[in-house]
Amino acid sequence: MPGEPISLSHSSEGVGHWEPIDKNIQVNVGGENNCLYDAMAARMSSAEREELGVQNGQDFRQHVVKKIQNNATITQQFMAQAAQLSYLKPAAMLEGGLEYNFDMLANGGLGAFVKISNKGGNDTAYYNAGHYEVELGPDQQPLKDKDGNFKRKFVPAKVLEYSRVASFATIFRIAQSKYSTLSIGHVPTQDGANDFSFVGLEPKGPSTHLRDLNRRIPATVYNTRYHSGRKFQNVFNIFNTHPLKEMRVDANRYILGHLAVNYHGTSGCLLIGSSYKTDQPIFEKARDEKTGKIKLDERGRPIEIPTIDKETGKQVQDIEIEPSRENLNGLHGGFKKSGKNKSGSYNAELRYTELYKECEEAKIKVEEQEKKYGNG
Repeated sequence: MPGEPISLSHSSEGVGHWEPIDKNIQVNVGGENNCLYDAMAARMSSAEREELGVQNGQDFRQHVVKKIQNNATITQQFMAQAAQLSYLKPAAMLEGGLEYNFDMLANGGLGAFVKISNKGGNDTAYYNAGHYEVELGPDQQPLKDKDGNFKRKFVPAKVLEYSRVASFATIFRIAQSKYSTLSIGHVPTQDGANDFSFVGLEPKGPSTHLRDLNRRIPATVYNTRYHSGRKFQNVFNIFNTHPLKEMRVDANRYILGHLAVNYHGTSGCLLIGSSYKTDQPIFEKARDEKTGKIKLDERGRPIEIPTIDKETGKQVQDIEIEPSRENLNGLHGGFKKSGKNKSGSYNAELRYTELYKECEEAKIKVEEQEKKYGNG
């Protein structure tokens, strides 16, 4: 539709209701369940209504229907854009649900999520992504508790909302290196009593939907289903049917959730762990130069050698995680419960969000405070 964007407000009462943000604008009701078109027609100028040949909301609704019927290309573009928006913020998101503080700088990822409130209902999960910093008094000096330690307050950097489904996990990518991508994930439950968190490790960026590039997948929404093959048993496959090609990851790519220690264990998959450490010396399995097979010692164990950075000639220092079968089983078990059978597609979702910038800014703030006041 030509002209400037139209601003409307939506309330979730009953079946939902649309109306102009400006309450002084008069809306003529054109029929049952027609409030969106009535509100849009009310916001149009007389010139816009004349150009479209509409006088009210019902006319506008018929105009839209004809436009869809007669313009296949425009319709396809619209549906793709609508689907993309639904991935970013699901439609009909309702108020009510558990609220969490997510500490992006939690030590090794442990204790990153703290439930702080219940807004009622069970429709939405709320996350305040932020960090803890020293609380200052009016004199701009650190406040201390009764034991003489610095008081710390939680400072949110970004508020995130997710529409709840039967089973889902939020995955927050918080750091990326030359070799890998680190994330912290959370699985919320209805009452918060059985929530659990995990750490994840993926290949480096940039993100891509393409195969065989040893890169992480795009940050969007994915489905999961049970997988047990020759190399990995009792794990889960990560895939989606995204309407945009550059965001779509087919199930036959076999991007899996499984166990390994560092980026050598993944070429696109999500490694599941319980904690992480940065700046760790990285090792890899030695391979025969001719056959490519892994070399074994006299006891039949793989021989490990330092991974050397080709640019610096030094051993790679990068992120390592503590693999956790318990967390993998927790994810996999919860996901299986929402499916029809062992080989079918499950309803569980993985929802990826990238917070690199927010996390880096938080680190800088904390480092500045430590330089100024010490660790307290």
